[in-house]
Amino acid sequence: MNTCAVCNIRFEAESPAILFVSRYGSKRPLCERCEALLDLATAKEDTAEKAEARKSLTELAVHMKDPDAVDALAGVLAGETSAEITEEDIEAEKEWQEENAEEEDEEASKSSWLDYAMPIAVCALFVAFIVWFSFFR
Repeated sequence: MNTCAVCNIRFEAESPAILFVSRYGSKRPLCERCEALLDLATAKEDTAEKAEARKSLTELAVHMKDPDAVDALAGVLAGETSAEITEEDIEAEKEWQEENAEEEDEEASKSSWLDYAMPIAVCALFVAFIVWFSFFR
């Protein structure tokens, strides 16, 4: 179940349109209605429908709670962003994946005596119980 980034309704779709992807990698999807409004609002020709779609999206943006989504919507409406993938986007994605892989490797390689403290404590208690049971009972 997805939640629309613009109108905040829950909807089901296999591959919804994405308004933007946050810096943490979570996608902000659009419902079919908002996708259609955005398509109309960013159309090349100036029509009454385009003006009405922009007005509707602006009214919906007032009630949006995600400031990043508001900025992304404003950028799309202003024509500052596009749906095309650029070389910079590809490079940024590669760098992000490399950084995450390095962080995961560092976390996996970190092992301290605390990782082994619980098994050692359990073994020591078991040995102590065996000694007590065998000699001091």
